[in-house]
Amino acid sequence: MSRRKPVVIALSGLDGSGKSSQSSRIQSRLHDLGHDAHVHWMALGHSSLQRRLKRFASLGRRSRGGTARGSAMLEVDGVVKYRAHRNPVIVHAWVLALAAVYGVHFRRVLRQQTADVVIFDRYILDAIAQSRYFYAPQASFRVARTVLRLLAPRPHLSVLLAVPAEVALARKPEQYGLEQLSLQAGLLREEASRLGVQVVDGTRPENELTDELLAGTLAALAARAA
Repeated sequence: MSRRKPVVIALSGLDGSGKSSQSSRIQSRLHDLGHDAHVHWMALGHSSLQRRLKRFASLGRRSRGGTARGSAMLEVDGVVKYRAHRNPVIVHAWVLALAAVYGVHFRRVLRQQTADVVIFDRYILDAIAQSRYFYAPQASFRVARTVLRLLAPRPHLSVLLAVPAEVALARKPEQYGLEQLSLQAGLLREEASRLGVQVVDGTRPENELTDELLAGTLAALAARAA
């Protein structure tokens, strides 16, 4: 008899939104209830294959008169994003390659797991939103999004822990500034709407959030067993 596939839980959000904390809390609660749960975290943009692929992406960079910041590419809630000029064809090819890398990686992780539940700390939503943030915030990357959704296992529960940029900055101030976080928050919400990801208030008390996410996980387990 083949083993049942794990229930897939995907938690998305800004750095500082509480993804890792909630992943750990849900895992602990599931263990207490007799369910084996595995948490997988992926540092988007830092795999060895992605670093090699970046050499290809750099071929599309254009120099424009010594302007270091490039041109304004997108404005979200008054925040303007600047990026170096790149060939749009190369950018779309690069993001498509990233989507394939992420999708295959997520599928491989699930295939190798024997746990009842696999909790992804960052998933499809984060992959697409970060690709837009770093490479072309104004682009929709429809093909890359479609490829990623086809390759990555469909989550049983997918949640965006939404927090204001100010809250995320206060919780984790070492990586991004307020304007960067504001732009990322806008992109995450846009992609959550496109992907049908549930948006919850990540500033609620931790116990309340854990109870809600655990209830959704247990419901998915019960549905799988039915």
